[in-house]
Amino acid sequence: MNEAAGGDMVLTAAITGIIPSMAEASSAYGALSQDRLARHYRSSINGIDTLPPVTLPATVAATHIGGRFTPTDETVGDLVRSLAEGLEAAPRPIEMLHQAMTRYSVGLLAFALAHRGITGSLPASKDVDDNTRFYSLTDKNVRGTETQRLVWLCDTAMEQLRLYDEHVKCLEDMLPEETARQVGQIREQRDLPLFRLKRHRSKSFDRELLTAEPIKVTNAIGQAMAVQHLRKNAGRHWLRTKLVGQCSTETIHAFYGHGPLDSGSWDMFSALDPAVYRADLARTLDPVLQAAGWIPRAANLAIATL
Repeated sequence: MNEAAGGDMVLTAAITGIIPSMAEASSAYGALSQDRLARHYRSSINGIDTLPPVTLPATVAATHIGGRFTPTDETVGDLVRSLAEGLEAAPRPIEMLHQAMTRYSVGLLAFALAHRGITGSLPASKDVDDNTRFYSLTDKNVRGTETQRLVWLCDTAMEQLRLYDEHVKCLEDMLPEETARQVGQIREQRDLPLFRLKRHRSKSFDRELLTAEPIKVTNAIGQAMAVQHLRKNAGRHWLRTKLVGQCSTETIHAFYGHGPLDSGSWDMFSALDPAVYRADLARTLDPVLQAAGWIPRAANLAIATL
């Protein structure tokens, strides 16, 4: 369904012959238990095919709502606490503190932007318009074409971006000259500068070197979510459960990128006012993120060792 041109709503319409109104909220994700969905599916294919009995593993059922995509509030809280612990610890190598800061920042942004985690980008603070806080996010590829959706960054996300930017700048001042140069090159590029610091021994100089290696957004999100064995799109599904009923249906569709490709919710026929869209999200995003424990945090580089 993700690969279908037009997305899951278009494919659903093609299968059922029923064209859903864009005013209908896409609130089905995670709303039904997996067992109930299996019963519906088994009934729909009766006489054509059979579906063997499948039960939701107990380890997943205890930490998720309905199915395996939407984590409970308690699970999200455990994720936040686990990621935050790495920022304030006993003196540790600088590469470990940087890894902790990267994972926490990426995890927070994945939740705040409802990121799919399968491809695409995350913004750096310099990429976000200061006046509107709008950003064209890419996180889906349909038949080889990357699709974009217009997201709005809340106060929590913007402050975390600022802290991450300061973190990277401080790293440049602390790292050896060659490593700092590599970090500077990564930071000059568009999007959030994601990289890992890796130690290895140089045979030529017979000494240990520290290098900066870029990492992909999808890998960074995967590493953050893996702390609690969550899927890369866990933040997206969790946030939807918080926005449905709090934001307008049009806002949810636009924020999640539901609708036609390219212009989507912002084509020439759109009735959604960008100012209303922004106000809708501004009223809801920060409170739900902070209630889960997602607050701006920075790594304590004062305890870092080279």
